[in-house]
Amino acid sequence: PRIKVILQSVGPQVNDRQNKLRQVYWNILEKCKQYGLRHVIIPPISTGIFAQQLAVDDKPQTAQWVTETIQEWMQANPGSRLIVVLSLFDAQLRGNYFRNWIQ
Repeated sequence: PRIKVILQSVGPQVNDRQNKLRQVYWNILEKCKQYGLRHVIIPPISTGIFAQQLAVDDKPQTAQWVTETIQEWMQANPGSRLIVVLSLFDAQLRGNYFRNWIQ
């Protein structure tokens, strides 16, 4: 399949990070719905090398926020056929997200 749309987003680096990060992911999913997309690949936002303000202990919390937000969006959009793939670049991130997803 070919790429139809590229969405660019930056992660929050301010207070109220949880709500702002949740909103970033929610908005990505809403844009996918708006454009009628069936697949989306989302890299980790505000969890990588550029999120230097994050402690390692915060990454599991971020994974929880992201997985909860995706699950909440899917519940709010039961007719959606959107397939969401999280592009996780290291073993620690994959483990954090996987543990939160199966809970």
